[in-house]
Amino acid sequence: MRRDDGSSGPPEGFVQGLPREPARRIANRHMIATMTWGDRAEVGDRNTMIEPWVDVRADIDAINGGKAFCHRASGRIWIHGRLYGTHTDRRTGTIFPISGAGFIGISSAQHFAVRTFARYNGITPAAEYELACNGKITNEDIEVARVIWAIRAAGRQT
Repeated sequence: MRRDDGSSGPPEGFVQGLPREPARRIANRHMIATMTWGDRAEVGDRNTMIEPWVDVRADIDAINGGKAFCHRASGRIWIHGRLYGTHTDRRTGTIFPISGAGFIGISSAQHFAVRTFARYNGITPAAEYELACNGKITNEDIEVARVIWAIRAAGRQT
């Protein structure tokens, strides 16, 4: 699990202005507070989750208002101490989190474990048993998923 405070400025080569396509909402699989069992992550070795306190709507509004720093060649966008990406192979404007304040990088296995907790509505014996029986999920993956789930629970109480 990787947490970033986003304290550095925009990366080199970024210029303030509008992105190639207007920014659109983030897929639910990245949202700690609302992800569900059915929110499958794309195949890969990592996924970035967004903590509940991050105002993604404000980021999208600022991006579309020309306040963000963009790197047109890579489709990356820097706003409010956070780095987002866009799918350069599609012209949808859908953004996804990469790094920065309120973003937590996790592995695909850890994302699966968090989704398993969502499937069972929490850290239940049934969820723990399912994860223990999965040979691809390590104890470290389960511990990271517990931390993410605790962030989710704390975010829902505020």
